[in-house]
Amino acid sequence: NNKNNDLFDLKNRIQQNSNSKKNNNFQHKQQNDEYFDILYENTKDSLYEPKFLKKKKLLESELLNNITFVFGLFDIKRKAHLGKSGKEYTFVDDYVSHLNFFLDFMKPSYTKVFIEKQYEPFLTNYTDELVSVTNYEVDQLRQFKYYDQIEEIRNSNWWQRETNWLHSVPQGYSDLYNPIVMQKIVFLLKAARENPFNTKYFVWLDSGGMCVPTMQLYKIEYLKEKLKDHLMWDKFFITRSPYKAAGEIHGCHQDMIRKFTNGYEPQHVVKGWIMGGTLDAVENLYYKYDDMLNRTLDLKCMGTEETIFTLCYEAYPHLFNIFSNSEPHNEWLDNCCKFFVEPKEDEIERQIMMREGYPNSATPTPRPPSNKNDNKPPVPFDRPFRPRG
Repeated sequence: NNKNNDLFDLKNRIQQNSNSKKNNNFQHKQQNDEYFDILYENTKDSLYEPKFLKKKKLLESELLNNITFVFGLFDIKRKAHLGKSGKEYTFVDDYVSHLNFFLDFMKPSYTKVFIEKQYEPFLTNYTDELVSVTNYEVDQLRQFKYYDQIEEIRNSNWWQRETNWLHSVPQGYSDLYNPIVMQKIVFLLKAARENPFNTKYFVWLDSGGMCVPTMQLYKIEYLKEKLKDHLMWDKFFITRSPYKAAGEIHGCHQDMIRKFTNGYEPQHVVKGWIMGGTLDAVENLYYKYDDMLNRTLDLKCMGTEETIFTLCYEAYPHLFNIFSNSEPHNEWLDNCCKFFVEPKEDEIERQIMMREGYPNSATPTPRPPSNKNDNKPPVPFDRPFRPRG
C-alpha cells in the first residue's frame, strides 16, 4: 500500500511539474526515472516472469518437506542378487540392510514401509516418529487379484521355454516376484490414500537395487533437489531407459506388445525403481495401469511392471513426467541410476526446454562426447540383451 501511494503521489507531481514553466528538463527526467523504478519494483514479477517459473518458486520450498517415501520389503526366497549367490547371499544382508540404509539416509523425511512382521524388529534402531510401518505378509501377496493368471502363465509349458533366461531369475522361479513388482503402484496408492504424514507427494523407491551403493555417497537433500523439478508438474514421475529387445520386453513378446501400440515397437522401457507424484497423479495412472495389466494377461502377455508402465506411457504419455536415462552422447547407452547421480548442472538444458514451453520434455539436447569418451567404441543398436533380475 505504501508503495502504491508513493507511486500515485509521484505520478501527480510529475504531471504538475510538466505543466510548470519553472520545471527544468533535468528535474523532470530525474522524477521520471524514479517513477519507472518504483513501477518496475511493483510489477516486475507479474510482467516479466513466466507463469510456470512463478509456480516453480512457490512450490519448491514446500515440496522439499512435503514428500512421503514408500518402500516394500518381502522375502521371495531369491537365489542370488547383485553378484552374490548361494551361501554368500542372504535376504537380511541384502534387502533388509539396504532398507536400514534408506531409513537412515532419509532422515529427517517422512517414510512409509510395508514389511513382513518377522523382519520388523530389524528396523528398530532406524525408525522414529517420521516412519510409519504396516505389516504385510507374503500370503497377502498371493491374494493379488491377478495371482492365478500370473501363475498359469509362469507354469505353462511355453512361457519360460520361449524366453530362455526366465528360468534362472526370480520372475521365472518365484511365484511372488510378479505379484510384488506389479503391485508397486498399488502400495504407492495405498500410502497416498492413507497419507499418514499429510504430505502432497509420494515417491516409491526399491529397497534393494543396483543404485543403492551409489546413493550412499550422497544425502537426502540431494535426492529431494533432484525430485522437485519433476514432481511439481502434478504428473506421474518415472524414468525410462533405451531398450532394443530381442523380440520381447521382460517376457512379453513383441507380437503381443504391438497389439497395444498400433504396430509400433517401443524403443525404450519405463523403469520401476523410482516413481511417484500427487495422489491424483498416482490414482489417474493406477486405473490405466490396472486396465492395461488386465488386458495383457488376458492375451497371455506377461512381462513385469516395467512392461505395463512402458505400454501405459505409449498409450497415455500426457499422464507422465519422464526422465530419460540415456546418455547425451549416445542415446543407446543406458544408465538407469542417472537420475540420481547426474550433476544438478545437467538440468540446465531441461530448464531451457521448459522455458520454451515444453515442461514435460525430459530428453536433453545431444552434446558431443567428451575427450575421455572419444576412444570408446559405439554401443551397437542391437546390443546383447541383459536379462532383468
